[in-house]
Amino acid sequence: MSLLISPQIVPIVAFVFLTFSIFYCKAKGKSILILIRINAFFTAMLIGVTFIGFVLFQVYRQLTYADYFFLITGILIIISVLIIMIFRNKIKISNNIKLLTTVLIYTYLFCEIIINILVQKGYFKSLVSISDGTFGAFNKTCVQPDLIKGYRWENDSIRIIKAVNSTIVYDRKFKPNNNGYVSEKNYSSKKSSNTYRFIVFGDSYSAAEYLKMPWPDKIERFINSGSDTCRYEFYSFALDGIGISNWHSIFFNEIAGIFDFDAIILAIYGDDLYRDFFMMYSDNLNIYGSYLNSKPKNLTEFDKFYKKDMFAAGKIMNDSTIDNNLKLNNFSTESNIIKDNLYLLIKAHALLQSFEYEINKKSYEKSFYNNYNNTKDKLSIELIKSKLGKNKFHMLDEIIMYCKKNNKDVFFASIPHIEIVKLNNYRNCKSSYQLELEAISNYYNAYFYDAYPDFQKLTFDTLQSYYLKNDAHWNQNGSDFFTRNFTQFIKKKIFAKRKCS
Repeated sequence: MSLLISPQIVPIVAFVFLTFSIFYCKAKGKSILILIRINAFFTAMLIGVTFIGFVLFQVYRQLTYADYFFLITGILIIISVLIIMIFRNKIKISNNIKLLTTVLIYTYLFCEIIINILVQKGYFKSLVSISDGTFGAFNKTCVQPDLIKGYRWENDSIRIIKAVNSTIVYDRKFKPNNNGYVSEKNYSSKKSSNTYRFIVFGDSYSAAEYLKMPWPDKIERFINSGSDTCRYEFYSFALDGIGISNWHSIFFNEIAGIFDFDAIILAIYGDDLYRDFFMMYSDNLNIYGSYLNSKPKNLTEFDKFYKKDMFAAGKIMNDSTIDNNLKLNNFSTESNIIKDNLYLLIKAHALLQSFEYEINKKSYEKSFYNNYNNTKDKLSIELIKSKLGKNKFHMLDEIIMYCKKNNKDVFFASIPHIEIVKLNNYRNCKSSYQLELEAISNYYNAYFYDAYPDFQKLTFDTLQSYYLKNDAHWNQNGSDFFTRNFTQFIKKKIFAKRKCS
């Protein structure tokens, strides 16, 4: 939809209409003045529709900076040309409004074509970047395939970097622990009698090797800062990209019967419960990954049948090569003059989004705090079984039933997707992922911390500031916000029991 009424389509449609009008007037013997009137009216209407679409319906959410650059530069050139023509008395505005409108549109069309050609040929690189793309890299070979986990982090001081469109999204170093997971502490299978241990399952939001500290490590600090005599541990078995298939394998091969623990946390983002078995490996050039329909029986089978179809998930480069690539591609955290000062439409759009979000947020909060239950949208467990499929639901069921039979607490936690947080406010209802987790938690009589309402209390600007730019993941502030709220939830559920075993 946005493509059909984008800025660049306006002059093109107008040009097509002009061509049609010329042939029509010539065939009918009409005056050229009629042609100008008709075309001026049509082009003015196009501009109006485009403006209304932008302001009221915000149809340009998917446009790149380059699109706005073309539009604004074209308009500036048109204005300059018209000022010159007016001062030279070539156009009398009072008598030639229709002609002026027509000249505006077709001058813009001509300018836009020229600008597009120049930008594609590499001009204006200092002003607009349209070909930088995404640059992701690790500074060493650091991933080995693992038939239980899917993959295992290996090596010390692994640097992970991602840059998108001249902006560094993150650039950090992390060190895997003794079990190959992202944590500041090594894991011990046994625990002391005054310790209450959580086993955490999650994906990249929980592993968060791109952050200074993932939430499982941070929550352990938060929750142990009080005066409670019981010590709480959070052992994270989260890995980037994995879901229920990997969790099931890890749980029954690395945890059950091996690690002492008192509770598990399934920190679920989006489609985690739908994911197939995820594997990765690295060579001297790249890290490769893929979701597999079935887990390989051994590494020989993996090498023979699965490796060749895996996609490159990041490059392997030493630190000096990474730094040189950043310089060559002009990746920088510095502000871009054009983006910050000339993209008036982008700034207006952001303001409109913020205004719209705050209005809808108040409506959602009113409904939520009046015990809005989404009764018409409640999901049955049979429907969820059907959606997940027998195999994946069976995996989930086996994990939870093992915990129930062995008197282990079960927690579900939703990890908010920023766009779904916004959509919840716009639609004034919960997302399907929330409803699924709510239904599953009720079915198993498990604890469920739904983080979406907490994130939906935030202002639009604060919400934006809690997530990485050019990436769907939360940043350290977003992760810490989740941690603080989840800590309070756990305290209410567990501290009352005061049980350490």
